[in-house]
Amino acid sequence: MLAGLRERTREGRGTAETARPDTVDQQPLALARRDQDSRTVALVLDAATADIAMFAITAHADEREAHVREVERFGRTLPEDSYGRCNR
Repeated sequence: MLAGLRERTREGRGTAETARPDTVDQQPLALARRDQDSRTVALVLDAATADIAMFAITAHADEREAHVREVERFGRTLPEDSYGRCNR
């Protein structure tokens, strides 16, 4: 997909533009409330903002999990009684 985009850009065709919905009348809604006792944050989001937030949270979680797996895999290659292996 990226190679195709690169070729289109080099040839001067640019990117295919998708139709955007009319958002002139829509204001994004994002409200947050923090509860000191339970140490939680409640979010109230419109559908588009919620989709973006969920995508970003999921991408971040996937990246963290991949990093943890990489560290664990590297730790298995270290000597059995080494500090590095025990630390990972």
